[in-house]
Amino acid sequence: MKKVIVIIQSMFKNIWHAIKESPKSVGAFITGFNGLFQLAISTEHIQSLVTITPAQTAGVGSQGIGMFFFMFILMGLVAIFAGTRIVDKNSIFRACLTNILAIAAGTYYFLQISNPDTYISFGHVQSSFILMIIGLLLYGLSIVLYLMQIKIYKKEQPVIYED
Repeated sequence: MKKVIVIIQSMFKNIWHAIKESPKSVGAFITGFNGLFQLAISTEHIQSLVTITPAQTAGVGSQGIGMFFFMFILMGLVAIFAGTRIVDKNSIFRACLTNILAIAAGTYYFLQISNPDTYISFGHVQSSFILMIIGLLLYGLSIVLYLMQIKIYKKEQPVIYED
């Protein structure tokens, strides 16, 4: 048991060291994992979309809610590319913006499936509900890590290109 605790402590120390060295890399990894994970488990979300009744949905029908879910997945994939292309402050802001757009679309989808008027029973949407909470939190964590990288860029000397 003591060895397991030592192994877990060393893993957390290695993760913390990686975050301190290059938070953008850890953020890109989290965004990449989350975007591909949400794409892989999209069948769970689609099963939840099928159970939503459009007549009881306030505002848009289940097709509109599905469009916001599609935007969540699409912006998550775009966020992967933006996160892996960070080289300066502008690219950090682009990566943050794509994560914010993914969070916005995901939040709308989350609010619609969590509305008691839209589903028959909570058991039908429970897995999608939990997976969306995890996905939104991971995108938020990526934004925090990207913004930590700005502090590192301020410490570095600017690169001067000579002809």
